Amino acid sequence: MTRPIIIVTGANGGLGYGICQRLLVQLSTPNPPDALPQPFEEALLPARGGGGYAEVYGVARAEKARGELLEVVRCASAETDSEGAKGGVDKAAEEFRKNVVVEVEYLDLASTKSVFDFAARIRSRYTYISHLMCNAGLASFTGINWALAIKQVLASPMEAVTAPLYYSQHQGELSIDGLGWVWQCNFFGHFALFRELEDLLAAASSSSPSSPSSNAVSASASPSTSAVKAGDIEGLGAGRVVWCSSVEASPAFYDPADWQLKNTTHSYESSKYQIDIVATTLDRLSTHPNNLDSEPKSSNPTNASRNGSGRVRHFVSQPGVVNTNVANALIGPFFDMIKICLFYLARWLGSPNHPISPYKGALAATHLALVPLACLALLTSAPAPPSSSQSQSKASASSEGKGGNSSSKSSKGYSGSAPRVPPVRFRSETDRWGEERVGLSPVKAWLANEEEGRRLVLACDALLRKCREEEGRGWVGENASEKM
Repeated sequence: MTRPIIIVTGANGGLGYGICQRLLVQLSTPNPPDALPQPFEEALLPARGGGGYAEVYGVARAEKARGELLEVVRCASAETDSEGAKGGVDKAAEEFRKNVVVEVEYLDLASTKSVFDFAARIRSRYTYISHLMCNAGLASFTGINWALAIKQVLASPMEAVTAPLYYSQHQGELSIDGLGWVWQCNFFGHFALFRELEDLLAAASSSSPSSPSSNAVSASASPSTSAVKAGDIEGLGAGRVVWCSSVEASPAFYDPADWQLKNTTHSYESSKYQIDIVATTLDRLSTHPNNLDSEPKSSNPTNASRNGSGRVRHFVSQPGVVNTNVANALIGPFFDMIKICLFYLARWLGSPNHPISPYKGALAATHLALVPLACLALLTSAPAPPSSSQSQSKASASSEGKGGNSSSKSSKGYSGSAPRVPPVRFRSETDRWGEERVGLSPVKAWLANEEEGRRLVLACDALLRKCREEEGRGWVGENASEKM
């Protein structure tokens, strides 16, 4: 059994705070409901909770969140005590409450220096990390295109309150590193954080409860970060990275030539789509370590010496439509209230994509964090990625378009291999009465963009090496965007 140490980015509010709440509530019980297999998963192993330790990284608002999360633990444990059997559930809840700790740290995903410094602090403190929950994200809105909003509402009202196309976004914003700002906050900052902590994540598979850091769950946010350390859980297996995507993730606006998303007017949708294809690419490479000619090597020089044969699994969660303050500045409190009413109306009319509350939206992420890996085997197993020569052969042979889902050649797979199966995202769903469940949705246009995912991994690794070299020279980047 492994005691998880979970890092969650974006934990001082919104969905990240909901993930922390949900993790703490689940881990205060001996059998976390979120760890139970869904109907579409193989039920092979039970999960068990236990004593825990929690960290929350951030400042100001994160300090307030820290106190609130500790209160969540107290209330959850008290409820477990009142419902538990003598000497059983109540003792587990008491141990969790006794061991839980919440700390505060700073992390700015839009700064590689901040990521490097944060990772160095984590490496000095822990011998392994069991989970990295890549949740933090933002959208740089400029306003609402009301003509387009009316058009979408009339043409597809449900789509208008699920994946709206009428929010205008800034174009050309750069981070302090001279990279696309939204791209770095949503995607590359998390990629860099994963690479910097990859050795600790790989070490999770061989960790033991006697480890000095074995009582923690971590959560992180940008600029604040949170952490939670939980009790023993069976079946956790390899270290896990859970990438939080979006219902709005789409290849429709993505241009591979603009992979840092500096020129697009749809940086949010494109950065979330990059998460989809890169996370699934990393997982398929992780599960086929013998495919050496095509597997990108880690850009962290410490990994080779510290990891051994450990591997890291990657999963994509999708929270659905969750009410946060992202668009509040654009629409004001009155229209925000109207927006929430429309969300509930959409759910009542049968939309499964409207959990609405961050706590319900966190279900897919916490499920992926806690469910035994054996239960995910059938959904995440896939043929080995093609070799470089096979990929080039495929690229020249396939007539598949950028936004399509398959072609006659690509769907048949490569020479001697099984068919190429599009990967899935795990999404938080509710019925019209708000009852929660985990659902599945395919990664859009995966077969068309599989090679783009591999290219992005290589490009990001090369960029990360360059950033590390420049940081070592005391490099000073370009001026940050005035919007930061």
